[in-house]
Parts: sequence; structure tokens; C-alpha cells
Amino acid sequence: MKLKYMKCVASKKGSSYTVARTLYDITQYCSSITWSGSKHEVARKLQIDLINPINDPHIKVMTLKLGSLLYLYDDDNKEIFRGYIVERERGSNDTVSYTAYDLCFYLLKSKATYKFKSKAPEAIAKAVCSDVKVATGSLAKTGKKYNLLMKDRTIYEVIMAAYTKAKKSTKQKYQLYASKGKVCVRKIGDDWFKIMLSADTNIISSSNKESIADVVNRVKIYDDKGKVLKVVKDQKSIVNYGVFQHTYTKEKDKDPTNSAKAMLRGVTRKMDLELIGYVGCVTGKCVKVKDTASGLEGKYYVESDTHTWRNGVHTMRIELSTTNDMDTQKADTETKSS
Repeated sequence: MKLKYMKCVASKKGSSYTVARTLYDITQYCSSITWSGSKHEVARKLQIDLINPINDPHIKVMTLKLGSLLYLYDDDNKEIFRGYIVERERGSNDTVSYTAYDLCFYLLKSKATYKFKSKAPEAIAKAVCSDVKVATGSLAKTGKKYNLLMKDRTIYEVIMAAYTKAKKSTKQKYQLYASKGKVCVRKIGDDWFKIMLSADTNIISSSNKESIADVVNRVKIYDDKGKVLKVVKDQKSIVNYGVFQHTYTKEKDKDPTNSAKAMLRGVTRKMDLELIGYVGCVTGKCVKVKDTASGLEGKYYVESDTHTWRNGVHTMRIELSTTNDMDTQKADTETKSS
């Protein structure tokens, strides 16, 4: 594992700015590295602790500049993360902590309003990224064109709203990600991690928790005067667990039945594994698990991953799911596709 830091310093010459870049290998200064990702967070994150012996004049103290780049490489010198330093934290101990996010972070933090007419999602993605000066790489082709209106929405939401429209037409799921300084969109499929995860070889600990605490199996639909219009329910869930009821008041321009159905919730399941670390086992991967202790056996999808390197040891913790869902985003107005 190797960690590099690219110091970026901007200077003004005349009416324009130039950026000087210098690359440093800072692996030896790092006491711990945590690299993580989740379907719910979009941007992958890198957290590092650098040695900062305040009272030792013999050890060089390195301060990393906010906005500069961190690169993480695997043991084969392959780049697995490139991100921008967003946070720096100093405390009373002998370390300084830094947090960096990949390029998707900028798509989450920039907002705009757009109105596209008969434009493909991949063209929309390229256009909005260009507006905020973010480079694009491979963008999944859909073969479809759509009208799209987005008001004061993040660049990420704009891109995913366009691909959500494509999902309805193509039945294909899509995922946005960053790779080597470029934003990309790929089709979601069964992207297998080839190594079996089992208690005999690489699982350190496991957890498989099921709960009915958040179950909602009956929703009463009311009008604005408090009159019951309809009841939506999951009868099998009611028979098994009893009634867990919520209410929904009809809203203008929304289908009340569909809105109420969206409130129904089944049994929640949280499945976690702590393992020997593999850099290829990340969010979105499909894994095969065999663990008799937790009862986990079969095919699962990685919902989130956290990789940690400390004292030369690489471990990881992953959260599993039985489904591989797409993060869908709704446009401000639904218009007919072309």
C-alpha cells in the first residue's frame, strides 16, 4: 500500500491563475489509513492519520494543504483512490487527521437549474459536469433521449434523474462513480468478487440482525378533512407480526395509493462481515458468502465497505444486502420522452 500527496498551490499572473503541483510519497508518515464507500454516500472517502510529534525536533512534521490531492495505490502500484483533502483536524495527540473525497464530492456540493429538451442522459451528464469543470470518462449509453427540468438541484441529482428516466425505458440500472480523476456512469450488474468469503479462510467476525422494529404494514389514506379514503396493507405481514400502522394525507398531483404503498416497510436485516482485507471487495460487488455462525450463505451485494490499514495489517468491514438497487432521483416535472 502506498500513499501520495500532490501539493497544489495557486498563484496569480496577470488576470489568470496558474497552479504549481508537486508530488510527495507520504506513506512513511502515515500511522493509519481508512478507505471507504457506501451506496448512500456517493463519494468514496479516504481518512488518514499522519504522525505529528509536536515535541520531537528530530522528526519532520508535514502539513497537507486543503484542496490538494491524495492518491492511494495497492500493492501492485495500481491507483485505487484519487481525492481532494476537505478536512484537517489537529488535536492534543501526536497525529493530524485528514479526510479526502473523490470527485463525486463536487457533484454533491454544486447546484444548478437546467432544462433539457430531447437529450440523452450521457449527454446531460457530460454537459452538467462541464459546467462545474469536472472531467468525465466512460458514460453508459442509453440510446434514449428525454426532456428534463431540474430546479436548484445538485449536479449529482441532475445526472441520476436523467438515468432514472432511462431505467424506466431500458429496465437497466445505473451507477455514478469516480475513476482516476474522472466522473463515470456504468450499468449495474452482477460484478462478482471472485474470492469466497468464509469462516474457514478470511472472515474474522460476522453479524446477521433481523428486526420488526421499523415494520409498517398498514397505511390509512385521508383527505384534507380527515376522512378515510382508502387503506393500503400487507396482509401477510399483519398476520405474522400484528398491525403497525401509519397514515397518509392525500397530496395534490400525487397518486395517493402509490404514495401509501411506498410507506410500507418489511423486516429489516443488517448483515455485516469483518474480514481480511481485499482492495477489490468494494461497494456494488457481488460476493459469495458461507458463514455458519451467522447463517449467511449464498449470494449478496456489498452495500458499504470500510478498509483499514494499521501497523501493516489490512482488514475490512462490509455491509451486505440481498438486492443491488439503483439510487433513483425524480425530476421536478415529468415530461414525455422522445
